[in-house]
Amino acid sequence: MPAKSIKIANFAHIKEINISFGDLTVIVGPQASGKSLAMQWVKLLADRNAVCSDLKKYGYYFEKNSEFYSLYFGEGYERSVTEDVNIIFNGEDASPLALPEKKVFAKKHKIRVIPAHRGLLMVDGWPKLFQQHAMDTPYVARRSSEDLYNQLTSMNTSETDVIFPRQNRLKSSVREIINQAVYHDSTLNLSKHSQRKRLELKIPDGSGIPFMNWTAGQREFTPLLLSLYDLMPAGKVKKHEDICTIIIEEPEMGLHSKAIESFLVLIVELIHRGYKVILTTHSSIFLDFAWGISQLKLSCATSADYCNALRIPIAMQDCIDTLKKSKIKIYNFDFGSDGRVKSHDITSLDPFAVSTHENTWGGLASYTKNIGDALYKINNRCE
Repeated sequence: MPAKSIKIANFAHIKEINISFGDLTVIVGPQASGKSLAMQWVKLLADRNAVCSDLKKYGYYFEKNSEFYSLYFGEGYERSVTEDVNIIFNGEDASPLALPEKKVFAKKHKIRVIPAHRGLLMVDGWPKLFQQHAMDTPYVARRSSEDLYNQLTSMNTSETDVIFPRQNRLKSSVREIINQAVYHDSTLNLSKHSQRKRLELKIPDGSGIPFMNWTAGQREFTPLLLSLYDLMPAGKVKKHEDICTIIIEEPEMGLHSKAIESFLVLIVELIHRGYKVILTTHSSIFLDFAWGISQLKLSCATSADYCNALRIPIAMQDCIDTLKKSKIKIYNFDFGSDGRVKSHDITSLDPFAVSTHENTWGGLASYTKNIGDALYKINNRCE
């Protein structure tokens, strides 16, 4: 079931959030404001049968609601699933207490979640299996780790052990942007060490660099890149046959702004291929990107103008027509005076809006705005 909208009330520290998803949806908010929890609900409500099938397949069992939610959200959150929780998904009531009682025959996932802290899914350059994670690890992290493992074990490296860059993966201009921003002429390889496979970076002088000696950004970006390989197949196939929505948590983790910009190019490609993309972030660059698109839509900008303004390779002009038609939604999750979280629609990103949620871009521009306001008052006083 595709995710069109969700309303969550009275779950954990979430008082009420209400989201209508676009082709690109960006969710911002401070730490612990419930962004990940909300996205886990989206995944569960869209793919509950596949989730239950996974848990049974990997040897877990649940007879009580509390056992199921402990396995899914991670230990402790099962106490937050009470009779007061109210969830509306795609306009229909979705009582969380009834979820484990559903029949669980369907196994195809419609939503792919790429969680934050992706580097923690790897041990010595290789993804953990689903069952190897601690019991308190949320389901979405286990599933992402298993997806990476399956992808690497099935990857055809008979002709070369190079995973990035590869000629049949991504446009050459996109590969070069990623190379310059993240890998700096090193190659990402699938190598064998002590009779086992592992991911390794080979720097230009030919030396092999093990996973834990990579930069933090390389450790976070590589699992993200590999996940997107699976979602952007080579050849004439545009997208994964089952997945319709991609949720990516904090894609900016560990990355310099140039590397974040390289990821924006991948977002444009994902939207062009027909995916709905949902991002949670603490980076203002994604709001700059969304605001830029909204302003370009209001202008007489050509496809080349879009590429120039958004730093998209000119070879990707075929993606611009899709981007022009895309619907973008932006929400801010924030704590109220009662210490509980509500959502705020800040899609217009109007710097002159009355709402501080909107005029500070969900708080991401509040520091800059504060300096600007202070300088304005100082200049007026001096005059």
